[in-house]
Amino acid sequence: LALAISTFAVLHNLTLAPVPLPTRAPKPAAANTGGLRASSGALVTAEGPLRETPAWTVHSLPVELDLRLTPEVLSQPDLRTHRAMFHRYGFNLNLSNHLPLLRKVPDLRSDACKRRQWPAAAGLPKASVIIIFYNEPLSTLLRNLLGVLNRSPPELLGEVLLIDDHSKLDELSLLETHLERLRAGLPADKVRLVRRAEHDGIVGARNRGVQEARYPVVIILDSHAEVTHGWLEPLLGRIAEDRTRVVVPNIVPINIDTLQIEGGNTWPPLRGALNWRLSFTIWNADLDLDLIEPGVDKHCSAIKTPVMPGGLFAMDREYFSELGMYDPEIRFYGAEHVEMSLRIWMCGGTMEIAPCSHVGHIYREFNRFEVDPQLEGVDIGQVLGRNDARVAEVWLDEYKRLYFKYRPFHGDLGDLEPRRSLRRQLQCKPFQWFLDSVIRDMYVPDFDPPRGTFGDEAQTLCFDAGGRQTGPLELRSCRPHKESQLFERPQAGQLQVAWHVEHELVCVRVQVVSQVPCSGAPRWQWQGREQLASVDKPGMCLDRIIPG
Repeated sequence: LALAISTFAVLHNLTLAPVPLPTRAPKPAAANTGGLRASSGALVTAEGPLRETPAWTVHSLPVELDLRLTPEVLSQPDLRTHRAMFHRYGFNLNLSNHLPLLRKVPDLRSDACKRRQWPAAAGLPKASVIIIFYNEPLSTLLRNLLGVLNRSPPELLGEVLLIDDHSKLDELSLLETHLERLRAGLPADKVRLVRRAEHDGIVGARNRGVQEARYPVVIILDSHAEVTHGWLEPLLGRIAEDRTRVVVPNIVPINIDTLQIEGGNTWPPLRGALNWRLSFTIWNADLDLDLIEPGVDKHCSAIKTPVMPGGLFAMDREYFSELGMYDPEIRFYGAEHVEMSLRIWMCGGTMEIAPCSHVGHIYREFNRFEVDPQLEGVDIGQVLGRNDARVAEVWLDEYKRLYFKYRPFHGDLGDLEPRRSLRRQLQCKPFQWFLDSVIRDMYVPDFDPPRGTFGDEAQTLCFDAGGRQTGPLELRSCRPHKESQLFERPQAGQLQVAWHVEHELVCVRVQVVSQVPCSGAPRWQWQGREQLASVDKPGMCLDRIIPG
């Protein structure tokens, strides 16, 4: 697809931009969950019944605890310089070690959320809050725990489970003594610690947490999170109305340097989505279609979300098991939230964001795999690619061709039949339904459109997207098969960069050499073999002005 570039008459500027962002339900039949089932209010595993729910007692507030770290922990080499600390931990651990475990946090609720009335505690289910951790420093882990204990209505908090994914961090040897002091002022079994015998990631840890949970709703939290005022009632209130709802809190960042909880209420609200590499992305919500509580102030209405962001959500405990839990073949990190999201939507559930529930999260800036001593010698790239490829094979139907086009994988995917069998057993809808009904404005490229480069007749200078999501196209020396110089023209007529640019697919438009969202992008058609004409502006062709 060579295109002569001589004079850029009217259509003289090209740029890139991202793809657009575009009553109680009946209980479904139980699925094969790999040995887990519900029976008489107690969970049962292949190894035998777990402990029955004990007599529950409300805990008194405030719950307090002081952090007691040894001089060796406080003076460890990784804390002596900012660079070493961020390489090892990804945030300001020195500051965290000197902040109170129970500190003042901002009330991030909007006025509409503060006015909203939720059912009384007697009308809401109790929650098991599950905090999974691996090599989490003691200060952030315990601050998370103290926040849950103090900012949750005591009559709604059944228990807090700490699930250790076989940590090796030295300071965690002090965890037991801290918990002993904490438990002295709490009812029995309000806080439980479960240690796993192997380290295989968040999927195994979360599945174990749900197996251990004793109360009707499970709430999964990352270890470096911190709940804020009024966080729990909005999650439980929505699930109490419909057990097939999965509810995600509004996750706000905790600054990695100052550890202040930032953000709050974004307007218009946001929702989670994905791209064709199965990476999580964020889109603006549609105020007409995604605010799903009629008659409720729009600033506190639940927001329909196609995909959850990761490790923070609330779900009916038995429904989690009925839907098949997490795929146990997903290892270490990644893909589990996409697999869970597709399974929820396609197999009869719904998912939403609760804008009145705010949970802070430290988005650590480091390579978690590089500092994991138990991953030495593991090809983590291959592991992560395998995770996503399993999701594509089981859930994307014919659209898996697009996933493997943009993210090829060569390797053993393991046994996919248990998850395929689960999908059949749950009578899940096709992925086409998910595209049409849930993530309705996702850009769907052609499977195999014409592809080529665009340059002068001698093929010395070619258009180059520059590897950016937005901004001007460039003219660079032509290099055969260079990804940023390959373009496709789908049947709809856009001029699309052939490969994913960062997290999006982008198309060409005429405006100061720009790149734009692919839906709504200018359309083109061939005139002869070498001239690309505008469909939207008849009589105009793609050319280039020579400066001067």
